[in-house]
Amino acid sequence: MMSILYRVVMWIALLFPWIDYLLKHKIHIYPISSIWDDIFILIVWMLVLIKLPDIMKKKELWIPFAIFSSVFFISAGINNVSIWVLQDTIRRLLLPYGILLLLSVSDIKPKELLLPLLISTIPMALLGIYQYINQVPIPPDWVDSLVDTETTRAFAIFVSPNILASFMERVEAILLGLTIGCRTKVRYIYGILLLIHLTAHVFTLSRASLLAFIIAASIGLLFINARFAIGWIAAGAISSLIIPPIRERFLGLLSPYYRYKSALGGRLFQWKVELQHWKQYPIWGSGPGTFGSITAWNLGLGGKFRIDMLYLRILGELGIIGLITFMWWLISIFMELMKSLFSIQNKSTDYYIIWGSMVGFLSFLIQSFANNHFEVIPHMVFTWAIVGIALSGNNKKQWILRQ
Repeated sequence: MMSILYRVVMWIALLFPWIDYLLKHKIHIYPISSIWDDIFILIVWMLVLIKLPDIMKKKELWIPFAIFSSVFFISAGINNVSIWVLQDTIRRLLLPYGILLLLSVSDIKPKELLLPLLISTIPMALLGIYQYINQVPIPPDWVDSLVDTETTRAFAIFVSPNILASFMERVEAILLGLTIGCRTKVRYIYGILLLIHLTAHVFTLSRASLLAFIIAASIGLLFINARFAIGWIAAGAISSLIIPPIRERFLGLLSPYYRYKSALGGRLFQWKVELQHWKQYPIWGSGPGTFGSITAWNLGLGGKFRIDMLYLRILGELGIIGLITFMWWLISIFMELMKSLFSIQNKSTDYYIIWGSMVGFLSFLIQSFANNHFEVIPHMVFTWAIVGIALSGNNKKQWILRQ
């Protein structure tokens, strides 16, 4: 029974962005459309409780999370954070992690995620390419008129091109590994799919995401072959020079006009304000959901101000202790991904999927220096599902039983 439930959770988590989009924007079924995501995550946590004995054995996954969660609630108590603010922050920041905890103890082989993963992301990529080619305007709720001058960027079903870019990162890393590692003609299919996702990624014009993916893939390729890493870096450098959208976006960073606009209302301005805010609450922060987060933005707290940098957002709301424990949590997950990769004896399909999951997660960590998608529930449910299944690679006994 649990084996079936694991796979149901995996399929829903990987298709979560589409289900959420359809229910909340296209098919309105009251009250399911507004609460289905919370119901799903609640069921996941009920399953986590059932599998708690197995999860407790994976100390590197739950201890850092438990300590960070403790700091989270201590900060909320010290700052007397409203229960409504706390509730929304918990559902964004903490609860999606249950997906990883559950799937990390599953009997799912990494290669089983390919079908639901591609069913979810291929339409995203194709839609994004269509939007860019046909000059579909960026959603007005997202555009920052002080900084953004582009009228068209691929965004698929999301309000932000940067969120689509994050989804493309996760899948590209896996497809890159399979394209390199597969020894049959199927590698050409993986290569074509990689090209489609990369094209959509480029059309998002997301500098932070593209740069993060290039760096993360370069580091990851060192685990496979140093020559691949050198070739990847060279391809990235050449692409940034000859592909107009990429060249213009990166050259724009050097423009005095861009720096002026960024200091006026963009990231430089945000970072300066956030650091000034942190100095007032250096140890425990001002409390979760009170300044710079999506929750604070939605509820009009902190001057309706949002920070496009995950780590500064954590620093401002949870203080230096919160940032340290948060980084420990994320680094512990990355180290477990490396351990899962090294546990695979031969370079099989599972090996390259775990490799891609590790590279995708590293790319996410790097990208978070310029973006804050940790509170975007569809994105984190999707991300934690991929990482959780990759971490199930350590559950060799369960795999043997299934064989």
